[in-house]
Amino acid sequence: MPPGLLSVLAIAQALTFSDALVRVDQAPEVVTEARVAEAREQHARRVSRMVHNPTLLVQPGARAVAAGGTGAELYVTLTQRLNLGGAGKARKESLSREHEQDLLRAALIRFELRRAAAETWLARWSAQQIEHLAH
Repeated sequence: MPPGLLSVLAIAQALTFSDALVRVDQAPEVVTEARVAEAREQHARRVSRMVHNPTLLVQPGARAVAAGGTGAELYVTLTQRLNLGGAGKARKESLSREHEQDLLRAALIRFELRRAAAETWLARWSAQQIEHLAH
């Protein structure tokens, strides 16, 4: 049995079936996986399609003027490499697939905990019914 499930189910003696299933959503495993999926989605929104960073080059200097004397000189260059092979699009798609995987993992963990909670609740209810009928 998952460790978070015990803390969720051991809260009340007269826990209804629907309450047991609702409390699964508060289990640490479910909350953590939901946070992971949300964090990955936020990261994916911030990632650019550009696969290379821009480069800024600043070259200060001095030069001699033909009429005699000197002057200041400054060269500023800004470059951005472009990838025409679709790497930026593939990068975004990859992040999207990872987010989908996180959502599926969160749903699977929630489902497994709900199933375990249902089985535990039914076993407890059955034991209470047997005890009630024995008296």
